[in-house]
This record gives sequence, C-alpha cells and structure tokens, in this order.
Amino acid sequence: NNRAKAIIGQNNIGQKLTNKDQFIIDTFTSNCKKSIRSVAIHQKYKKEKRLYTFSDIKGNCPSVVRTKNLAKKAAATDIPILLIGETGTGKELFAQSIHSASMRSHSPFVAVNCGAISESLIESELFGYVGGSFTGANQEGRKGKFEAAQTGTLFLDEIGDMSLRAQVTLLRALQEKEITPVGSATTREIHVNIIASTNKD
Repeated sequence: NNRAKAIIGQNNIGQKLTNKDQFIIDTFTSNCKKSIRSVAIHQKYKKEKRLYTFSDIKGNCPSVVRTKNLAKKAAATDIPILLIGETGTGKELFAQSIHSASMRSHSPFVAVNCGAISESLIESELFGYVGGSFTGANQEGRKGKFEAAQTGTLFLDEIGDMSLRAQVTLLRALQEKEITPVGSATTREIHVNIIASTNKD
C-alpha cells in the first residue's frame, strides 16, 4: 500500500532485504482494510561504542606479534603498565585491549589526556572536588577521573607531558592508593589499575 511504499520505497516492495542491520520489523494495523501487516522500516543504524580488543590489532610481523603477546601477559596481571611509542602507533588501542582482556573488563575504562589538562586543574580533574571549593566550581561537587574509573582501568595518555609537580601529586595517590578531593579533608580509597603511555623514551 501507499504507506509501505513511503516507508521503504516503491522499488523495494517485494525485494529481499540483505542489509538487516539498518531495518527493524514493525507491525501496524491498516484502518481501511483492518488487516495487520509487517514491514521493514528503515532506521538509522546506531553502532554501539565498544572498547578495542586484541582481535582488533592486525599484523603478523614479528614485532607486532611479540608486542601483542607481551600485552596479553600484562593483561593477566594487575600491575601498573607503561606503554612507550611514538604518536600514532596505537598506544590507546593496546591500552583498551589490555583492559578488555583483564579481570577488570566489566568495570569502567577511563582515558585522560594528561597533556591537555593545565597544571592548576590537574588535582580537580584527577581527584575531583567538593562543592564550592573554588571559584566556578559546581556547587554539588564532581567526581574525579580516579573515582570514575573505580574498580576499572585509568589510562593516563601522554603522561610525559604532565608537569613534574603534577607527577609528584599523582605518584602519591598511586603509592597510597587513596585520594583527597580538592576542598575536602577526607581521603577516599581507590581501586583502579593504571595504564600510562608516553612518546618520550
């Protein structure tokens, strides 16, 4: 009928639909004929965002195979990991793959671009803050990246671009396994695994 033609196009009436990802089956009642029809209605395909896995890392040259096997061994542990490589060599690809293969795979993976955070904001970004702790702060406060990644993995991308002062602050949090949000006097325990990357040797 005219409604079906409008929905899937006149040229597609009676045709077998091979690209099933972009169609759903919808049932509706025609008031004029009191009949029930099932037609394929075109909808925009929504691809679910997922993290990379080791199967996404292609290549069979010895260096790729060796690095991939080493990363799989690292994923079976729960120790901090440092990825070293030039910009564009797939460090986050490996970081996500390690997380996906780890015991923390069902918990959050949170990535932080260390080079994009100014030194004055590094503590509030990583550790969060309580409401009204500084000018412009959200009155309800905000969780930092550490708490957002709780029980999961925190990926510190290009950690070499972080200032020395910020690295000292970060080191203390990693050693003590606890953080203190900006403006708070109470420490909070953190349970995250750290994967860091740098393009500096």
